Amino acid sequence: MRVLILVSILLTTFLLLYADPGDIIRTFDLDGNQGYGIWGLAYDPEDGNIWAAQDKRDDDYSKFCKFRNDEGHEIIQDWQELENNIWVDDIAYPYSYEGKDTLVILDNSTDGPTLMNIYDKETGEYLGRVTNEFLISYGIEASHNGNILYASDWLPGEIYTFYGYNWGWFSDCEEDAVGVAYGWERVFVIHNITPPSIWVFDLDGNLEDEIEVNGWDGYGVSGLSRGRENISGYNESLYVAVYDTHGYSIIYEIEVGDYNTAINSSSVGEIKALFH
Repeated sequence: MRVLILVSILLTTFLLLYADPGDIIRTFDLDGNQGYGIWGLAYDPEDGNIWAAQDKRDDDYSKFCKFRNDEGHEIIQDWQELENNIWVDDIAYPYSYEGKDTLVILDNSTDGPTLMNIYDKETGEYLGRVTNEFLISYGIEASHNGNILYASDWLPGEIYTFYGYNWGWFSDCEEDAVGVAYGWERVFVIHNITPPSIWVFDLDGNLEDEIEVNGWDGYGVSGLSRGRENISGYNESLYVAVYDTHGYSIIYEIEVGDYNTAINSSSVGEIKALFH
């Protein structure tokens, strides 16, 4: 038994040593993807799966679905229309609105500040709009308790938070800040540059890391969400919407760092205990 445990520890150590944040783990599309493809992504902390929204733009209203957060990416909530929504740049979940958890969809189909439309997660019914008087935003996500929104301001390269009544400054980043993700008590922002760069912030707005995407073969990036845990050694992953020169977007899974430290520390302690 101890030999098997030792082999397991050595294998895990090998994976940790050779894991490389920024690597593209896999690329995939979703069944039923249409129009301009997937542009918005959001993690569902209730069941661990992923919301996705497609940008129809020139063909009726946009649609959304939910897919399973595993290697199969099975659709588990079918595509449904988003009432009165034309463009999609990113989505947030769960935003607490009138006592229920809702989706927030960024829509830059009009001149001026970005429309931040609120939708029923079951039906796609339009419920209202988040107040926004100045942000030109291409990235948004909600804290897992639904009380805070994090949004990027594209050209100034800044991140803002919304607490239900007004927007407040969170942190600086760089121009071309687009998709935003929340997970493992951190905020992630991806920059639409070549190659893309993911900035990692703690919840006080301090920059912890900058991760450049390795082996970049895409054209541009949009929505971002938390992905899977311990995908390579102890490293986590993010999902990002990546579009080609024609504007059609699919999903890349990208390895980032080890942020699930509480679970990992506990696991190491349990392994050590077996040798005493």
